[in-house]
Amino acid sequence: MIALVVGLLGGMLAGMALTRARISDEPPEPPTRHSRPSRVPTRPIGPADSAERAFGDDDPALTDEERIVRLLASNGGRMKQSQIVDRTDWSKAKVSRLLSSMEDGEEITKLTVGRENIIFLGSMDGVYASDDGPRD
Repeated sequence: MIALVVGLLGGMLAGMALTRARISDEPPEPPTRHSRPSRVPTRPIGPADSAERAFGDDDPALTDEERIVRLLASNGGRMKQSQIVDRTDWSKAKVSRLLSSMEDGEEITKLTVGRENIIFLGSMDGVYASDDGPRD
């Protein structure tokens, strides 16, 4: 039984590899008058564009930490960690390391809600401050 499953999986993987090899060997079709470009944008175009411009990809003098601060500031001072990963195109690991060091330096505050982190610009005092009066 195990040999059958292993054989089937091996056959599927070999078939996918051959298909991929055949596709890469085919010459591209010349564009026609009504054809569309084959390149699809990797990100949706819309309201995030202004935040991306504020992110500072065009300014090589900014550090990664300064880029995150600028991104948070352009989004009202708080974002989900996953949104930071999406907007920066950095790996989850890189964003996590940067945010941890920024939290140690009290530049940001991480608040875990369920399985996600909400990142706030500033220290813990600013996160819990409200107009409702003192907490009991």
